Amino acid sequence: MYLTDILILFLLGQFIFLFFNNKDYFKIKINFTVIILSCLELSIILSIFFAVNKQIAFYGYLKFLISMILFFIISSKKYYSTTKLIIAFLAGAFLQACLGIYQFFTQSSFACKWFGMASHNAQDLGVSVIETLSGERWLRAYGGLDHPNMLGGFLCLSILILISFFISQAFKNIKNKILFFTTLTVLSVALFFSFSRSAWLGLFFGLIVFIILTIKDKNIKKQKQLFYVFLFLIILFFSLFKITGDIALTRFSFNARLEKKSNIERIAYYSDTKKIIKNHLFFGVGIGNYTQTVNKKINSFMHSYYYQPVHNTFLLILAEIGIFGFIFFLLFFLFQIKNMKSLPILIAISIIFLFDHWFWSLHFGCLLFWFVLALVQFYKNKKLSPNITLT
Repeated sequence: MYLTDILILFLLGQFIFLFFNNKDYFKIKINFTVIILSCLELSIILSIFFAVNKQIAFYGYLKFLISMILFFIISSKKYYSTTKLIIAFLAGAFLQACLGIYQFFTQSSFACKWFGMASHNAQDLGVSVIETLSGERWLRAYGGLDHPNMLGGFLCLSILILISFFISQAFKNIKNKILFFTTLTVLSVALFFSFSRSAWLGLFFGLIVFIILTIKDKNIKKQKQLFYVFLFLIILFFSLFKITGDIALTRFSFNARLEKKSNIERIAYYSDTKKIIKNHLFFGVGIGNYTQTVNKKINSFMHSYYYQPVHNTFLLILAEIGIFGFIFFLLFFLFQIKNMKSLPILIAISIIFLFDHWFWSLHFGCLLFWFVLALVQFYKNKKLSPNITLT
């Protein structure tokens, strides 16, 4: 169990206490969201019975349950300051970004057992690096997370949340301008040094949707503000591409050894997933049991490090909890799009879903996904305009 799990359970205990002392304080209304999530939970429970390793499946269910508790705590009632919650989230992203930038420039990552951080060096095998055509190995920024793609996805969403919640207030005075652009710069530089292509794409399409929605609203002031932000990011990323040169361009090369290896492995994962879905369409192979199933039923002759979940969250969900669970998850996710203000964030998540699995398979990814959707749900329920004043 992680410390974050203990904190979430502590919050749950507070909610239960408040419920018995003041039943008007905390209520869950039986609505579409609750019904769909209950059906999703039932699908996950059913998948446990079809799992190769039921212990791992039960752990996967507990991981989902912890995420649901966090989701309902944040989205159900405003017992906290939303402003402070957003600022705390962005402050955490800022610290992760600073750590990621430090890691790239020093080309090393120190270990810290209290924060669950492992040591990483570019020369070590198994570490996520970029290998240029000339054979140079460059460590990608991890932050304090398990993989650079996780840092990239986290920072991608943080940048979109920063823009979404601060855009209407950030330009009122010079203090807010400095704070906004300093935070934006640090988050963007660290995102770039993660060299996560899915996060880059997620941010790009999220910003495009921002522009489309702003034009649709015919708000000239916001259009100007967003234009300055977009122009700033273009100049910043272009400068970083020029500075890093071959390192960044390697991520788009089909000839580099590691990039070629990564593409071949991803194609193989899709082939395995096709077989799993075909044979376990209705109830899946059990939450968290994808790699176990590949090992036991498809190919048991590979090294342990080869077994990875398919790098597509949608397909991974379909493979692990079956067609019914997948439909319930998809209905819930699509239902969030009713809140058009959050569409850029949801589009970015969808892009990352198409190229990675950690939003579903890893603990931090699950908490981050449901935390962000809780913010979306909160503002949809309250119908508030997310204006934040820092002065």
